[in-house]
This record gives sequence, structure tokens and C-alpha cells, in this order.
Amino acid sequence: MENGVNNAFDLREFNESFAREKKGVILQRSILELKGIICNEVEKESVKKKSICVSRSFGRKLNSYEDIRSALIVYVQKASFKMRNYNLFCKSVTIFLKTSKYQKKKYKNIKTYFFLEGTNDVRVIWKISEKLLKEIYLSNFLYSKVGVILSDFCDSENIQKSLFYNRNRDYHKKKSDSVKLMKIMDSINKRFGDSKLRLSSDENGSFYSKKRNAKWSMKSEYRSPCYTTNWCDIPKIKV
Repeated sequence: MENGVNNAFDLREFNESFAREKKGVILQRSILELKGIICNEVEKESVKKKSICVSRSFGRKLNSYEDIRSALIVYVQKASFKMRNYNLFCKSVTIFLKTSKYQKKKYKNIKTYFFLEGTNDVRVIWKISEKLLKEIYLSNFLYSKVGVILSDFCDSENIQKSLFYNRNRDYHKKKSDSVKLMKIMDSINKRFGDSKLRLSSDENGSFYSKKRNAKWSMKSEYRSPCYTTNWCDIPKIKV
């Protein structure tokens, strides 16, 4: 290496002012860190999520509402699962749909729905998402992408109660049962594999679905196998 720096010790003893002048502040901070001087504080608390977006480009251009819907239901479940992993509840859901920017006939639209109370129930989120998709879908375009954005988060201890539901005991019981159901659903999927439990109208359940009717699936012929996270991809040894 130039300037006689061949290992970490050489770098530690290097002139930090010269390093900053020639290589920049990043190298200077590295030298100071090696000397025990803290330049970058370790973040002890993770930054709270402001939104969660799940979206994928289709493997081919799609025109059919049913094909787009079958993709969106997978994305909604994925976004909801991510949100629950952070122990959050969303108060708004946004659906967007668009064509490729390289097409002659271009179209894009986006619509948002605001809940009266925060929710983490994928059934409720999907019901609204499907409604929004119907409102922005037009049949005379070839679409390249659909997506969902969950936002306006709050945690379980800071859910702002609705004035209309506050005294409804049945509603609060259903809300409590819903939270318990989502926890059970997530624990089963974590143990037995992604999408083992999913919404009944979801026929595919995965970004990389191999089903013939999943026209929206991404092209993944050259995707590396998941050797350490998928039983089906574990290498087979023949003796």
C-alpha cells in the first residue's frame, strides 16, 4: 500500500492531518477510531419507521385486474408482516399503480385511505387496499408495477381511540382478538415458513411463486439459491 501503510497498526500511526488532506475526512476518522477516539456514536435505539413500502416490477406487462390484484395481496401481507415485526399499527394505507415510463401510453395513479384507528390486521388492510386498487385501475393500459405503502404509525400503547368506537365493548373485544390472531399467524409463519398462513384469496403466497397463473412474478431464473434459509435450496450430495 502507498505511504508505507500495510496493516492496521501502520494506519493507526499515520499522520491524520496528512490523511485528511490527501484522502478525506473518512480516513482521518478511521485513524482516530484506531487510536480509541470515538468519531461515530453507536446508535443504541433504532430509528422509528415512518413508512413501509412493498412493491415489485412485474415479470411481464399486465393488463388483467385479477393478475394485478393477485400481486397486490402478496405485497399487502408482506408489508403488514414487516409492520407487526416493529410492533406498529398503521393509520393510513396507500396503493399506487403505474405503467412503464418507456411506454407510449403512460398512466400512474395513487390513492390513500385513513383509518379512524390504527390497525395491524392484514384482513382490514387488504379490504381497503383492494377497494383502492379498484378505484385507480383502468383496463386500457399495460401496467409494470403496483405497490402498497403503510404509514402514520403508532405503537400499541399510543393508539388514538376513535370517538365513535370508544364505548363499544364488542368493537374493543374484536380489536383485542384481532391483535392476538395476528400474533399467532406471524408465529406460525416464522416457524413453518413464509406464507404458510395467509389470506384465503391469496393463491400464490410468495414473490417467487412458481405457479403458472402467477403472471406477475418477477423474473428470477438467475437468482442464487437460498442455501441457508430454504430447505428446498439446500445442496444435495449423492454418495
